[in-house]
Amino acid sequence: MQSLGLTPSVATYTNMVHACSVSRDLPAALQLVRTMKTRGANPSLHTYNALVNACMRSGDVDRAFTVLDDMMGANIQPNEVVYTSLIHGCVENKMFDRAWSTFYAMREAGIEPDSVTFTTMIDLCSKTDMVERAINFYEEMLLLHVPLTEVTYNSLIHACARRADSHHYPLAFKLLQRMKADGYSPELVTMTTILNAAARSGDVKSAEIIFEELQSMIHEADPSDGGLLHALEIASNTMLNAYAQASFKDPTHATHYITRAEALFESIKTEKVPITQTTMNNMLRVYTRAGRLNRATSFFESFSTHGIVPDVISYTQLIGMLCRHRRMERAFEFASKMKDEGIELNYHLNQALLYGCALSGYIKTGMSLLRDMASAGMRPHIDDVVPFRQKCARYPDLVKEINTLCVHHRDMKQIFSPTW
Repeated sequence: MQSLGLTPSVATYTNMVHACSVSRDLPAALQLVRTMKTRGANPSLHTYNALVNACMRSGDVDRAFTVLDDMMGANIQPNEVVYTSLIHGCVENKMFDRAWSTFYAMREAGIEPDSVTFTTMIDLCSKTDMVERAINFYEEMLLLHVPLTEVTYNSLIHACARRADSHHYPLAFKLLQRMKADGYSPELVTMTTILNAAARSGDVKSAEIIFEELQSMIHEADPSDGGLLHALEIASNTMLNAYAQASFKDPTHATHYITRAEALFESIKTEKVPITQTTMNNMLRVYTRAGRLNRATSFFESFSTHGIVPDVISYTQLIGMLCRHRRMERAFEFASKMKDEGIELNYHLNQALLYGCALSGYIKTGMSLLRDMASAGMRPHIDDVVPFRQKCARYPDLVKEINTLCVHHRDMKQIFSPTW
């Protein structure tokens, strides 16, 4: 342009800075702004906004705020677009406190947030589990008649579904319905988050509805897409886990949940979704949580037909179930097989075996197990051996030895949540 005797305009420089921002070439963007200044072309509001974006895209947050200072020093007042770019960059770079302070500075300057600003703040709240504040922003948007976008809904639903308590879980579904009524489609990640919330809440019926919708979304897109198949794999595992939880919490309908889980497992194979270690463990968990000893054992033995080797989670679930049902010979048989496979007995497994010894009255075996745990540097906490200690109450010497073998303070590294 200059070789033709033409002088680039401010708009031309701005477009070039924007192009550098898109390509994440911050040095080139900075050089362009320096060049335009030396040639008497003063950067405009849009130029500075493009430069802020270039800084944020390159992860140089401090430089972006320096640009803000330069801008204000040139008597150009930043608008909601500039502030939103700064806030968004802070959120993307996990500088959450700085994002909040920038938002407050924006409001103190008398600049009202727009739809993008509110949505960015809701996204910030979602990422930091500040659900109540996300809802406050949502209500403010409604009050000010600020349009809600697809991204706004997705962030809100994600925040509520992640909390998944008695108030926010139903709200996630209400927002989903409103989103659809407004003509927007939820993202796969949003639907997956709601599915997780339904599964955790034991709401199998809603989980099944969401899962079917997820399947339709994937099939309508491109069922052969590897990323979508992975999403379907995650959703399928979530459903299997939901059936496992439901069969444990509602044993009267366990047969129904098992049947549904088995049908899903078969459909996973026909959908060409990979059968993974997680899939096998979740299906096994359906049987173990329902206390179906024979089916669980049979399914455990079928791992190899799918090219999967049982891992510590597989053994923990199976052995835990056998211990709960006083099948200690089989439990120790699988524990021995596990060690032969080179898998060490962890705290959960030893705790399960000790609990089984208490239920079955295997005092001698239980004491031997406790001594082995202590020798291996895996001394249990006294609270974790209460059933076994009570079983030994008639033997004061054993109770004394148990007290010696156990630790009586809770190390934060030893807070366990048994899954068996």
